[in-house]
Amino acid sequence: MTATAPQTASSPTFLDGTDVDLRIDRSIATMYRDRLATSPANLAFREPDGSGGWTDHTWRQVDDRVRPLAAGLLALGIARGDRVALMAPTSYTWIVVDLAVQVAGAAATSIYPVATPDVLEWILADSASRVLVVQDAALLEQVRAVRAQASALELVVVIDPADVELQDGETTLAELAASGARHLAAEPRCVDEAGDVLVHDDLATLIYTSGTTGRPKGVRLTHGNWAGEAAGIDALGILTPEHTQLLWLPLAHVFAQTFVVTQLRVGYPTAVDGSIPDLVGNLATARPAFMAAAPRIFEKVHAGITAQVEAKGGVSLALFRWAVRTGEQKVRAQQAGEQASWWVRAQAALGSALVFSKVRKRFGGNLQYFISGSAPLSREILEFFEAAGLPILEGYGLTETSAAITVNLPGRSRFGTVGPVLPGHRIQLASDGEILAAGPCVTAGYFQNAEATAESVEDGWFHTGDIGEIVDGRYLKIVDRKKDLFKTSNGKYVAPGLVEVTLTSSCALVGQAVVVGAGRSYCVALVSVDSEELARFASAHGLTGDYAELVHAPEVQAEIRQAVERTNGKFARWEQIKKFAVLDTEITVESNELTPSLKLRRKPVVEKHADLIDSLYS
Repeated sequence: MTATAPQTASSPTFLDGTDVDLRIDRSIATMYRDRLATSPANLAFREPDGSGGWTDHTWRQVDDRVRPLAAGLLALGIARGDRVALMAPTSYTWIVVDLAVQVAGAAATSIYPVATPDVLEWILADSASRVLVVQDAALLEQVRAVRAQASALELVVVIDPADVELQDGETTLAELAASGARHLAAEPRCVDEAGDVLVHDDLATLIYTSGTTGRPKGVRLTHGNWAGEAAGIDALGILTPEHTQLLWLPLAHVFAQTFVVTQLRVGYPTAVDGSIPDLVGNLATARPAFMAAAPRIFEKVHAGITAQVEAKGGVSLALFRWAVRTGEQKVRAQQAGEQASWWVRAQAALGSALVFSKVRKRFGGNLQYFISGSAPLSREILEFFEAAGLPILEGYGLTETSAAITVNLPGRSRFGTVGPVLPGHRIQLASDGEILAAGPCVTAGYFQNAEATAESVEDGWFHTGDIGEIVDGRYLKIVDRKKDLFKTSNGKYVAPGLVEVTLTSSCALVGQAVVVGAGRSYCVALVSVDSEELARFASAHGLTGDYAELVHAPEVQAEIRQAVERTNGKFARWEQIKKFAVLDTEITVESNELTPSLKLRRKPVVEKHADLIDSLYS
């Protein structure tokens, strides 16, 4: 690490948000208690009722569940900073358990429900979690298989005990709450006293980075980190208590958790349902003002809308294409800092009323904006949603920055960038372009890993591993991951991420693309076909067969070849894809080739298909 903080904030390699004086809460416990005191009867959360509607919970009702669970943990002897792990899908109950852990003064360890046995074993052992909360019998069986190696684990708590025969060291969430209620009757102030002593430096959360290489590292996020993140987002002024959120993201991921902590600060209600197949339906019924998602979700929504209109054909398709074309013309003028002609503005307004109003209604009719993070979005997707009156605000952050450290703002988004720095925080670029971050939301390091901490954190600056540029002295632009940049044998540098996102957004069939070419004379790509889009394409073209057969059908290959050609037209010669191969299997989370937040795990893909890559150079 070579970078040090510059002497002036006017440097073109520096973004300074510290001109805003943030009021940072002392802990999540105090944020929760303040919200409960000021808004006890306000709507806090909504969860699916099982019949297409929602069950509502006020903050007082939330506390009726949180407080007994927190007391139950205290009755077990859980002390300040002790780790309590959660392994369950996104749900209202997940949030209740997490809040109970926080107000009890313990630290929550997040584990994805899809974690492999070796990762589960590692996290339980490394975090020394004393209690683990799991969803159901299936996850309990996975825990039992590795429990012997988790020497610190004293109790496993099952949320849904259906078909479970409890063994020693196991109980149910209901029993934990009942135990807590008895403890509260004997010591009514035990939960408040546990929260009273918490300060900024107390550990609140351990999130193990799924990582694209190597063993997961436990990122230490303190109460001060979370409070600083929430304060920075609040200072943007884009969220209000009236803005309902739809939350579907994996709560084991920092991206989801930051919007729950910020909810404590701002007071907006959240509709929670982790089901991706129900996402569009939930948008219609929950009628949120905002929703955060990974780029792949927006790509699939765009592809789905386009496919439905194309299936109708005729006047509907012509009208849709006209509305998209005129809407995007207006958007491009705005992005260039200009005003579109009155004729373009008039057509865009008419297209919005005739076409895009139906899209907005399908999404509940109340959406103000989407928020996107974890990977870049193509300009095509950004322009489409902006033209539809559903702007996407791209932000940037990592687990180590408690999620967002920069974000674009409504009406001021700059496409191709991830926005200005969060109020109260700072960004600078090292001499090689690496992005460094500092501020209250930035971690102090990794759990029980001094070596990794020393490699990543220096004088309060976190080295992100991403390469960036600063645009117009205000906006951060991400070039690529530092370790993903490669040089061809001709000495030319290639940022594969930008080529990949351009290809995936240019063709609905392309679910994932992996561009390689380090030390080679040209670039090649591995293409993974999206199974849902493949089924739709096959039906429309009268094709039959299983996945491996369909991806090699001439019609599919031709469609992908055209997308590669369109992509190549946007890049310099040395960045272009000279050859490609379509994989017989889909790149997925389950195949361990995507992280749970849908980011590509490049190394396993390249290693798995090394022979295929070599054949593209023969």
